[in-house]
Amino acid sequence: MMIKTKLLFGLLLLAGCDLNHERKCEWYLVPEPKNADKADAGYIPVCARNYTTNKQNCLLQAKFDFVKENFERKFRLVDMDVDEEGRFPRKVKSIKYCD
Repeated sequence: MMIKTKLLFGLLLLAGCDLNHERKCEWYLVPEPKNADKADAGYIPVCARNYTTNKQNCLLQAKFDFVKENFERKFRLVDMDVDEEGRFPRKVKSIKYCD
């Protein structure tokens, strides 16, 4: 019984962890020229990148002016508002920056 309790507690503890650092202020919005043919007219392909964990999401696109204004600003991945409708790449609507 004691082993089951410890195992359950350990699993609950791990479930609360932020293994991908999505809640940490370590993410950047970076242009991704390799995917230029995939973006809609008026948008450029971008990646949300975390250089600490080497994680990224490159299925995104944003307006050029938006990316230019916010280049090299840190944010939390959970604070990025992305249009969930439509095809990939998804459009970045807004980001709440933490710097």
